[in-house]
Amino acid sequence: MSSEDIEVIAEACQIIRSPERFVRAVFSGATKGIQPLYKRIDLKPILIKSQLQLQVVTHDGRVTTTKNYSFGEFDVEELFTAGYANILVEHLDGALTLKIAKPNQIKVSRENSKKSRDLTHDRTKQRLLSGSDPLFTELGISDSQGNVKPSRMDKYKQVEEFLRILNPALSGAISAGQIPSPTPLKPLRIVDLGCGHAYLTFAAHQFLRSQGLPISVVGVDVREDSRVRNTEIAHRLEISDSISFRAEAIAETDLNSVDVAIALHACDTATDDAIAWGINS
Repeated sequence: MSSEDIEVIAEACQIIRSPERFVRAVFSGATKGIQPLYKRIDLKPILIKSQLQLQVVTHDGRVTTTKNYSFGEFDVEELFTAGYANILVEHLDGALTLKIAKPNQIKVSRENSKKSRDLTHDRTKQRLLSGSDPLFTELGISDSQGNVKPSRMDKYKQVEEFLRILNPALSGAISAGQIPSPTPLKPLRIVDLGCGHAYLTFAAHQFLRSQGLPISVVGVDVREDSRVRNTEIAHRLEISDSISFRAEAIAETDLNSVDVAIALHACDTATDDAIAWGINS
């Protein structure tokens, strides 16, 4: 590692160790030949009982874990050698971005702008998509008041965990340049293969739209009744301009130029067809 690389890592570590100056840090993506333990790690200062502490949130693609540390006890340096390709460190006067294509090759960029920070510590689990979203009422997961029905809590949690896998994976792919940054003229194109009742199709659409991403989502299922049902829901939610459905076999769809293909589980050979379509496309 060059002396310049050592200096910039030391600078980034010093920012994170400065409770009065630090805003947040994000570690995501993987450098060539190295697989980090977590898909993404988020750091931010929080205020607990009038004391500033460092909150560390780890995402392994399946489970999100939150732990709080004093600023002196967390090993910040270890994160910079853990194999992350994209590192963002923000402070009150700007940001430092490190792009690591491979070990010992760091590209650095700086931003000079005023940043604000959120020191709140929410003890309740933050949902990526609230149960009060009209989507869940239309799908029968929530009641008319927007409360998740006890009998449908498992389905709601399944959707939530899917989004917790999708979110860091997609963010990392866009940050690494593996997927072009979406624009209104070239939105992020997603297909759900074997979508069925389209719980995940609609959830991905609503969540990504809430993040401000221009998107175009297509659900594919062999059943015509699924296409009709899902299309009607899309009309009621007034999102038909960015989500649509097709009644056709996965192996026979003529969709192409898709950025992301998703599939949960499906009947007969549909799971195999989804995997084959993803590889061939």
